[in-house]
Amino acid sequence: MLEFLLALLTTATVGVLLVPLLRQRLAATTRLDNDLAIYRDQLAELEREQASGRLPEAEAKAARTEIERRILTAAEQDAKEAAPKDTAPFHRFLPPALCLAVPLLALGLYLQIGRPGLPASPFRTHAPATAAPQDDAAQIAAAKKYAAEHPDDAGALSALGEALTLEADGTVTPPAVEAFTRALRLQPDDPRAAFYLGVHEAQSGDSPAALKRWRALEAKSPADAPWLPTLRAEIQGAARAAGETTAPGMPQPSHDQVEAMGRLSP
Repeated sequence: MLEFLLALLTTATVGVLLVPLLRQRLAATTRLDNDLAIYRDQLAELEREQASGRLPEAEAKAARTEIERRILTAAEQDAKEAAPKDTAPFHRFLPPALCLAVPLLALGLYLQIGRPGLPASPFRTHAPATAAPQDDAAQIAAAKKYAAEHPDDAGALSALGEALTLEADGTVTPPAVEAFTRALRLQPDDPRAAFYLGVHEAQSGDSPAALKRWRALEAKSPADAPWLPTLRAEIQGAARAAGETTAPGMPQPSHDQVEAMGRLSP
């Protein structure tokens, strides 16, 4: 939900920033305007030359007549030519449209595939061979069917629990808890079942239980296990929720150890 609100806020912010751009008027400069600007400069230079006495009256008059003739010729040519197509509206609205399209496209993709409440799924594997590889609904149906056909397969039950969790947008539902619990009975060292049961405990507000389960899983996981980064991130979040101030996974001294340290000499 937070990501959705941020996407809406981004779109609104871009829209507000584009208001001055939409109000701009892009005036096209015609060829006649350029010519007139040149001729005006020539007339002004002619006046300065005549005022300084460097240009005789007769020559100044002839030059002025020639400039005026050129002005009339330029005006006639401009009247004969068709008016150029005004592209100002296109250039005016294209940048704002492109700027708005980016956040709107991102928002549309988020609404289609975004699942902000779903934790990372480091244990998710390909569904059984009977599932359609790109269809979540087909994968869930195949996982259910495969688990029903293999009720003593811990991997199938664990995959079913994960599929049900993904179907519920990251919420470990009671059917998923049942599947993970059965998988853990059949295979006590199933890391996927242990991870998601910890997610269920954290979602239920029992952060200490989730920490205990996750830290036990962390302790027995291989150093190169692909789920360790996600597991440690969840441990840190649960530790903050539980009000811990020490680093996650750090062993704490027992009461007897604390008393023994208190009796040590300086």
